[in-house]
Amino acid sequence: MGKLKRSKHQTELRGGYTTGACAAAAARAAVRALVTGERFTAIEIQLPNREWVTFPLARLEPAFSEENQPVNEQFEYTEVTAGIIKDAGDDPDCTHGLEIQCTARWHHEAGIHLKGGKGVATVTLPGLELPVGEPAINPVPRAHILEMAQLEHSQMPTAIRQQPGIELTISVPGGEEAAKQTISERLGLVGGISIIGTRGTVKPFSTSAYAASVRQSVHIAAANGLHHVILTTGGRSEKAAMAHFPQAGAMAFIQAGDFIGVGLRACKRYGIGKVSLVMMIGKLAKLTSGRMMTHVSGHAIDFQHLSQLAAATHYPDALCQQIAHAHTGRHVFDLMRDHQPAPFFTRLCETARQHAHQYVAGAVQVQVILIDFDGTPLADAGTAPDVDEQQTIDEQQASKQPSGGSLMDAMQQMTRQGRAIENDSFAIIDHEIQQFHGGHGFDETQWPVVRRAIHTTGDFEFARLFHFSDGAVQAGIHALQAGAPIISDVTMIISGLSAQRLAVNHNPAYCFIGDDDVIAAAKASGETRAVRAMQKARDLDLLDGAIVAIGNAPTALYEVLRMVEAGEIKPALIIGIPVGFVKAESSKQALLEQHNVPYIVSTGRKGGSPIVVSTIHALLYQTVSE
Repeated sequence: MGKLKRSKHQTELRGGYTTGACAAAAARAAVRALVTGERFTAIEIQLPNREWVTFPLARLEPAFSEENQPVNEQFEYTEVTAGIIKDAGDDPDCTHGLEIQCTARWHHEAGIHLKGGKGVATVTLPGLELPVGEPAINPVPRAHILEMAQLEHSQMPTAIRQQPGIELTISVPGGEEAAKQTISERLGLVGGISIIGTRGTVKPFSTSAYAASVRQSVHIAAANGLHHVILTTGGRSEKAAMAHFPQAGAMAFIQAGDFIGVGLRACKRYGIGKVSLVMMIGKLAKLTSGRMMTHVSGHAIDFQHLSQLAAATHYPDALCQQIAHAHTGRHVFDLMRDHQPAPFFTRLCETARQHAHQYVAGAVQVQVILIDFDGTPLADAGTAPDVDEQQTIDEQQASKQPSGGSLMDAMQQMTRQGRAIENDSFAIIDHEIQQFHGGHGFDETQWPVVRRAIHTTGDFEFARLFHFSDGAVQAGIHALQAGAPIISDVTMIISGLSAQRLAVNHNPAYCFIGDDDVIAAAKASGETRAVRAMQKARDLDLLDGAIVAIGNAPTALYEVLRMVEAGEIKPALIIGIPVGFVKAESSKQALLEQHNVPYIVSTGRKGGSPIVVSTIHALLYQTVSE
């Protein structure tokens, strides 16, 4: 117990524990030693993810003070300090190896009281989850520390529990020095590190912590009245950005790293009016393909796409072919040096800007700046137009599209014929559900969803299998109208969705099950790819407010429900229609029994990607009709 799983060949990355988990373990140990006088070398706690683990103690030091006498003279000590060495596993950060301490002492007021000591930061700016002036012990670890201390205290005899109270002080020797390696002070966390962690465990090279820091930085900027933030990908690009925007304060500059998409969505969520993206060509090249996660192991540069952009900018065919066969972004950069690269670089910026603007559904003005490797600005796509202006541009572009020609006429005629056939089919379903199946009990928003599922499968049993939570359809419609992303467990769902319908409200659709990093992580952990894909979506900040669409993997649905229950995500709607004989029914039942997120579910074994696609299409059609 207390050891995270490793492969028998020791090649799997080793996990670790958060500062919050270490503080909770130290707290329980300190309380036990204070009230019992016992000496011991390890302490067991339950993590926020409900796993039980045992921590070895680095310190258990009792003390006796005349000024802090317990009410009952039977107690041997007036205070005890316990310490746990923070082990981050194979995801080391500035807190790795620090001793997280808790000093427990008697308190004159009843209950358990939590304080921050030396090496724990104090909150000095609004925008965090904690009030200004409080110690930087985040809500989940704060509750966890108190829970473990209370658990220990509640197991003591009544005479002991009648003591007035216990005060816990969390301290981190060396915490103030360690914090200098972070951006904590910029966030308003002064005097040490934060005590953090929502699960209790640290995943090796986890993306979640970094993504969370990006979201938090944007939130703080917004809470302090900033309307313009600058997202950069690293130290060099931030230095260049600071030179480019000398009037902006330090709080406006946020190193988003590979999480540009996380930063953009945070800007939309917290009402930031304008965001400037400052980056070098490698990251920018990925954004031109609409890839908002730019890690080297996640998505490769699409050099064929860059070649097409060069061709569209009227560069020689030979150069375009060289770009198509380039091997890095810098290689493309070097190829362009002798060919008047400014128009190409500007097109890259503009293409990336358009993708970013669509990613936030036009809610944030976006500027993209390309810099050289020495920080020199090379191209600037400017500022995105306002939403109203963008609509005018879109209408102008649409008016320029060809409307004549026999092929176009034939395609339009086929579309009209297809719609007529679909409408006739719906009329037949409406008639037969009444005549042969005793009608249905769905309302005017739910029935189009069920009817389209019947239309897709020819199976009227779906009128019995479909269930909706109160307001589920409306929740899905409103989310889609707001540009919410769609996250699926299998690529078949993404492939089946109408690009034309998704474009109406700029709804991006994602499935990560085939990503190299997801495959590698699943293999290393023993979890399914579907589970890891959902975890990646969480780490990319895509699941809050999203439509989560599960059509194949019960394990994906179970993981989504776990994350919801743990407070890690808050989707707008869960569509749970996995198909199969193993856990499909039970996962759907679990969805029905939760009350945290609106849902659309088809019970039983039947389901699958086509039903999920038909459900999403039914919602998309209703976004237009509303």
